Amino acid sequence: MRRLTLLSAALFLLPLAVACEPVYGNLGQDLDPSTPFEGAAETYLFGGGSTTDMVIFGDQDADNIGEIAYATVSIDGEITLLTGTYRAPDSETVLASFTISYHYDPEYDVPASSRVGSTTTLLDVPIEYSGALLMNPDEITLETESGSRTFTRVGRVMERIDPSTPDGEILLARLTNYAVVVSLSRVVGFGSAGLTMYLGRVGEFQGLQSGRQEAEFAELLSPKATFTYIDYTDLTGFHYDGTYTSRTDISATGDMVGSVAISLAPAADAAPLFSGNLLYDNVLINNGVPDDGFYRFELDGGLAFNVAAPDFNNLDLRGLFP
Repeated sequence: MRRLTLLSAALFLLPLAVACEPVYGNLGQDLDPSTPFEGAAETYLFGGGSTTDMVIFGDQDADNIGEIAYATVSIDGEITLLTGTYRAPDSETVLASFTISYHYDPEYDVPASSRVGSTTTLLDVPIEYSGALLMNPDEITLETESGSRTFTRVGRVMERIDPSTPDGEILLARLTNYAVVVSLSRVVGFGSAGLTMYLGRVGEFQGLQSGRQEAEFAELLSPKATFTYIDYTDLTGFHYDGTYTSRTDISATGDMVGSVAISLAPAADAAPLFSGNLLYDNVLINNGVPDDGFYRFELDGGLAFNVAAPDFNNLDLRGLFP
């Protein structure tokens, strides 16, 4: 067991408001200030009740510096994500410094035209934390003054899913969607009228580990928002490729079409446990929310099932944590 110093208690309460400048969608402006992790990375999850937290550690370079991402995602899909770097000057000390904050709140009770959507914020002053960390092969325990949390390597979490059962179908769908929500939190304007900034332009957003996501918008009177994953990875072992489109009228009522090839592997270099296609063709949208119809999974090997839209978008992952 290795003991390191990392991340204070405040990290468990990710701030939603900080002194900083948001990134706006000015024509010609680079909307994505992030850069992909260099080298290998490990992802860990903590199911803490009403939220599921994620931490990704990238490999350290010759100066003992690596990339880090920390997210808190609520059951209803609100997410705060911080990215930055950490360093390990010796075998017992690690310090984290976060320089970019991403936030998305679905705001289900707010009219679609009034929602804020996803925001990206460059922090004027980095958020820095320290605490204690116990590392095991498949788990890490963050210890702070307020207590401790044990995170499980995402591959181990994935192995707890049996999609041949009704509960397993829902848990696989939610874990798949967890990674989708993490990705969309970095698409400036997602979930709001701000998507119109992509009219006549393509927004490109890097995956935390590899690939990119593209956002496009067309037809103001019959809005169509299209999202494309290209060799995309945020969470270790999660690989997405494909395109889906939401099609609505000006009251934000409509449907979705498209498909995304998904591959979920227990490690970056391992064969996938689950692979196949996620189909959007039977999802209905009301007030800008995909809350009716169903998402269809067609997995390699012949297993196929439907998951009702409310179950897919409910990110309660407590069934995956002992």
